[in-house]
Amino acid sequence: MRLPVISGKDLIKILSKVCFKPIRQKGSHVRLRRGDSPPVTVPLHKELKRGTLLSIISDIAEILGCDEKEVRAWITGRKKPDIPCPLSS
Repeated sequence: MRLPVISGKDLIKILSKVCFKPIRQKGSHVRLRRGDSPPVTVPLHKELKRGTLLSIISDIAEILGCDEKEVRAWITGRKKPDIPCPLSS
């Protein structure tokens, strides 16, 4: 499955569907957190580089305890996220 060309802003919208919320922004980088999980940093670039996107996908999969292929499917729009939000957000 090819990775799409995606902006940081679009990725943040997708991550908000699985309850990642912005906790701070410094310059062109936004930190997101889901409940008490470690933060994920997303650059607000027009196009995220392939390696940057792969690293973010890996971090998200680890935090959510799911497969990286599932996270890729959300980003490409092939599948809707079915991960419930934590109670302590």
